[in-house]
Amino acid sequence: MKLTTYEAVVENGQIKLADAVRLPEHTKVFVIVPLPGIPVRIASPRLVDSGQAAGFALEVVEEPTERDAEREVEVTIEPAEPKGQTSPEQREWRQFIQETAGAWQGDLVRPDQGRYEQRDELP
Repeated sequence: MKLTTYEAVVENGQIKLADAVRLPEHTKVFVIVPLPGIPVRIASPRLVDSGQAAGFALEVVEEPTERDAEREVEVTIEPAEPKGQTSPEQREWRQFIQETAGAWQGDLVRPDQGRYEQRDELP
């Protein structure tokens, strides 16, 4: 999956992109909202096998300009899928994760845990 990032603002409860940005109808988008006052830390990936480093790729979609020098950016790093080496099960699992990630709505409720057993004290 290839991604690109746009900056937007919320106006009257709706996300407004810059006028120059046009997306096709029904385009699937991901919204990432930085929390105020919480610094963002982007950690570098650590590979168990350094031979896997070739599987990571970085694509520059837009060349930076001088006015971009002070802008905050967000970088997303995803491993490139090896061509022809993923099984149907791996592709199906990845699709399931992408479709369900962040889909939970509502509160998490922990049911009553019941009574715990009384144990004898140690001597």
